[in-house]
Amino acid sequence: GDSKKEIMVLGWADLASGSGIGFIDVPSPNTYTDGSVFKLVDFGDVNQFNVSGNPSTVAIAAGVNIPYILLEPVSGRRTLIALDGISDVSFVGSSNIQRVWSSSTFSWGGLSWGDQDHGRSSDGFEIYIPNGQKVASLEYKGSGSPTDSVNFTLSDSLFSLGQVFKSSSGAITDIVTWNGMDLNGNGRREIVANYKPGTDTLKSGEALARGTYAFFVLEWGDSSTVVSVAGYEGPVTQYELDQNYPNPFNPTTTIRFLLPTSGTASLRIFDINGREVRTLFANKEFDAGRSTVQWDGRNNAGKPVASGTYFYRLEVGSYSNTRKMILLK
Repeated sequence: GDSKKEIMVLGWADLASGSGIGFIDVPSPNTYTDGSVFKLVDFGDVNQFNVSGNPSTVAIAAGVNIPYILLEPVSGRRTLIALDGISDVSFVGSSNIQRVWSSSTFSWGGLSWGDQDHGRSSDGFEIYIPNGQKVASLEYKGSGSPTDSVNFTLSDSLFSLGQVFKSSSGAITDIVTWNGMDLNGNGRREIVANYKPGTDTLKSGEALARGTYAFFVLEWGDSSTVVSVAGYEGPVTQYELDQNYPNPFNPTTTIRFLLPTSGTASLRIFDINGREVRTLFANKEFDAGRSTVQWDGRNNAGKPVASGTYFYRLEVGSYSNTRKMILLK
């Protein structure tokens, strides 16, 4: 609260390498002054922690800012701490660190804050935290110390990957929002949850696009209920032919491909000697986007083919791509 702006730097390393929290003071334009570097090893029994993800600085009242930081242990429970009572960033110590909440389910990643499920006049705020395959919310009740756990309520599943995926081994890694964020201007606030993929199958039965790092936009209505979930893979800018799944297979496998624009496509299967085995489709019109086709292990005459290595080739205009697959009976 000295009217000088600061930059807070988190050292992402284990404590033996000097992990801690550093400050840079900005007393005037283009002037930067080193503040203190507080090593977490100095914070009692927290010396086994790593600094995890991004800090989330919450403005509690005019002139008062409290950073909330998630600490990651080598094993055990992750702890959310708050830095409070700082009179000078050159002198930050263990007395300024308050434990707010501990949980064995909080996961590594960046947290964020907002008051997305309330009206603008609400006294409360929420800290949104990655929670494995879920998004957790730690909500301040609106009164009492904003560093005391008794003044918070935990909701451990605002959103779950189970709402979108039939099966998933991925996790929510980062959450982004700001207080009152309303990206589409419809009066409903949102948060954005970043997703690190694993082996995933959508409820539709399709596998998530190969290598996709998706994010989810979670939007509230007038209450605390999430009213919609949307996934976004990014703009389609190039052709893609995915590896078939499963591979090896017996007798059926799925082939997915992506077209940046609508067009006429052909997909054929060849044996190891280059002889055509099956035409799955030829000169067929497809809209832009992702499409799926299955091969049942039969040739153009409808007879099952032998075990072995086969190749499938997608042709769209001047574009063509070939991939290998194995039928193993």
